[in-house]
Amino acid sequence: MIISFFKTEAIKLYNSRSTKIISIVYVFFILVVFSMTGFASSLSSEGGNAEMGAYAGLILLLSILPIANVISNICNEFSSNMMKQNIINGMTRNQFILSKCISNFILSIYYSILFFLFALLLSKGMLQYTFHYALSLFFVFNIASSFAFIFKRTGLAIGVFYAYYLFGEFLIYARLLNLFNIKFDSIFEEGNILVFTTKANFLLFFPEMQLTGLFACVVIISMMLGLQSLLIRNTSL
Repeated sequence: MIISFFKTEAIKLYNSRSTKIISIVYVFFILVVFSMTGFASSLSSEGGNAEMGAYAGLILLLSILPIANVISNICNEFSSNMMKQNIINGMTRNQFILSKCISNFILSIYYSILFFLFALLLSKGMLQYTFHYALSLFFVFNIASSFAFIFKRTGLAIGVFYAYYLFGEFLIYARLLNLFNIKFDSIFEEGNILVFTTKANFLLFFPEMQLTGLFACVVIISMMLGLQSLLIRNTSL
């Protein structure tokens, strides 16, 4: 069953118009980002953690377009009624979620290969982050998928996710921390706070916090899959 899902999702992604368009834009986007790696390296004068932080920031930037690809593909399944047709044909709702998780895995590998090739050609210093990039993408893809399951419309889901992921989360956590009189200058300076956010993948780039980050990512992904299961069970056919 898993192998058939891999084949089906790979064919869907290969024939996906949005994947092709976003891939082309991503190629130009990643060229621009890699041209900034000299600037990022200059931030590493304070030591290894500063360098890791600089590259982690670039990784966040490099995930923007792939996230749009994930949300677009899942929303298209809802808008085209493909999800309903699959369930009518015998696929269970949990199998549908599994298929989307597999699709996220394939896309994370695909974009990581592009990342590796450009790093190999343009910035060998970033080769060491290829595996971290793949894990990071898979993590954030599963979070983005939940927004697609909630809103089911590509533009709305992408807009709300970006607003929350890039800006809204900071405001929410700052407000919550203020309620408990906890002060901090930046969420990025508080590793303990990152564990509970959609940016727990940042911790994967810091050797001393990788296990904590990996555990946090697994927990959050499990929560997202549970949320998707609840949402799809409430979807009428």
